Amino acid sequence: TSLNIMMYELLKKLDYGIKKDETLSDVIQLAPDLYQNALRASITIPDVYDFINNYAGVACELNQSLPLIFYIVKNSNSWIEGMELNATLGGASSARGIFISALLSRIYEIPQEYKDKLYYKI
Repeated sequence: TSLNIMMYELLKKLDYGIKKDETLSDVIQLAPDLYQNALRASITIPDVYDFINNYAGVACELNQSLPLIFYIVKNSNSWIEGMELNATLGGASSARGIFISALLSRIYEIPQEYKDKLYYKI
């Protein structure tokens, strides 16, 4: 689907070291028309609550979560900042967090203390 292609291109461009702002902007054209307006807003509207109220939401539906994922990636200056903003906003934060972490980890280093927790043996 076009969403799969968009996500693949997004990851590929980030892996190649293309700046996140340029990458996010470039891949919007690959998204289905239904999402493009909200995705464009995600990279241009500075206030998170204005953006959520008018273009996204915090629920798990794709039309709410995908634009918010873009917004959080665009507006985060570290992996931790992105994860904290996502958790603060609530809603479907665990589902969004998977994608946000995957994207931000290609841009910023995940702190070692968090990596250590991933390898914790139960």
